[in-house]
Amino acid sequence: MLSIREAQHKDKRVLLRVDFNLPLKNGKITSTFRLRAALASIRYLLARQAKIILISHLGRPNGFDRRFSLEPIVLELKKHFKVPIFWTEEVLSMAVRKKVENLDNGEILVLGNLRYLPEEEANDLKFAKGLSGLADIYVNDAFSCSHRAHASIVGVTKFLPSYAGLRMEEEIESLDRLLTHHPKPFLVLIGGAKLEDKIDTLKNILPIAERVALGGGTANTFLMAKGEEVSESLYEESLLDFAKEMMRRYPEKLILPIDWLVEYLPSGGFKISDVGPLTLALLEREIAHAKTIFLAGNFGISEDERFRGGTEKILRTMAKTLKRTIISGGDTVGLAEQLNLISRFAFASTGGGATLEFLAGKPLPGLEALKERCPYCRGAFGGKHPSFQE
Repeated sequence: MLSIREAQHKDKRVLLRVDFNLPLKNGKITSTFRLRAALASIRYLLARQAKIILISHLGRPNGFDRRFSLEPIVLELKKHFKVPIFWTEEVLSMAVRKKVENLDNGEILVLGNLRYLPEEEANDLKFAKGLSGLADIYVNDAFSCSHRAHASIVGVTKFLPSYAGLRMEEEIESLDRLLTHHPKPFLVLIGGAKLEDKIDTLKNILPIAERVALGGGTANTFLMAKGEEVSESLYEESLLDFAKEMMRRYPEKLILPIDWLVEYLPSGGFKISDVGPLTLALLEREIAHAKTIFLAGNFGISEDERFRGGTEKILRTMAKTLKRTIISGGDTVGLAEQLNLISRFAFASTGGGATLEFLAGKPLPGLEALKERCPYCRGAFGGKHPSFQE
C-alpha cells in the first residue's frame, strides 16, 4: 500500500479517516488514547499545508442522536493544535461542501458522526462517492476500524488516490513483527470474555508462540473442557470440543489458570471473576523468561475494582521488563492508561477486533482496499515500493 509520505499534500484537500470512537461517561472523555494516536498524521499533513477533513464514527447511534456527537472530541482535539479547527454536526450536505470550499491550507474541518447515516456501515457506494467528492486524496489512519468494510474505510478508496497514515503504518509494522520477526521465547496472553472472537487468532498464533496463557471468559471454556467446576461462570458450551482439541495438540504451550477469585452468587453458585495469586506467580515467571510478550484482553472483570487486580499485576509486570511488550484491546489499554503505564510498553495497539483478525492472518478489508489502489501491491514496477525522499 502507498504511504502518506508518498503523496503530494500542499493545497490538497485530504479526507483523513481516524478513529475518534473514544469512551465517554456523562459526556466526558475517559480515554484520549485513540485521539493521541492520530495526532502524528494530522501534524504531518498540517506541516505540509494540507486542508484536512477529519471523519470518524462514535458509538452506535440509531440515526442522528446528540448523545453521540463528536463535539467533546473536537474540544479535546483543539487542545493539541493552534490552527483553526471547524466542526459540523452534518456529514454530507451543501453546507458541508461550502465549509470544505472555504478551508485554507493548514486548517481542519471535522465532520459529524459517520454512523448517523446507515449508508456508512452498509458501505453504500453513492455515500462513499459523496464523501470522496469533498477531497483530493484519502488517508486511512484508522487501523482499529479497518476490519470493517464500511464506506469510509473501503468505499472511498474506489474514488480517490488512497494512502496509509502514519499510525496505520506503525500498527501494521508492529503487529507483523509479532508474526514474523519476534525475539524468542514468544509469550502470548489472551483474556477477555468471548473465546469465539479469538478462535482464529489462537489457531494462527499457537504454532508460532512458545507459550500461550489464557484468562477471563476465554479461559473458562478451556477449564470447563478440562473438567474443572466453573459453576455459573461465563463459558461457551459450543466451543468445548475446540478447547479440548487445542489442549490435545498443544499441551506444552497452553497455560490455564491454576487458581482463581470467585464471586459467590445468591443462587449458591459462583462466578470466576479473576485469576488467583498462584496463577499470577506462574505468569510472572513466564513474563520474566520471555523476550516478546503480547497481551490482548483482561484476565478478570476489571470494570469491577475487586477483580481487576490480576490484569493490573500482569500489566505492571510487563511494564517493568525491558523485553518487547505489546498490548491491545480497549479495556486492556484503558486500564494501562489509568495506571500511567502506556509509555512503558514497546507498543500499544489501537485495535481490538482488528488486531486479533490481523494476528489470525485474516485479510482486513481496509488494508486490502489500500493495496488494491497501490500499483506496487498489484505487481507493477516489479512490485517494489519506491523509497520516499523528503
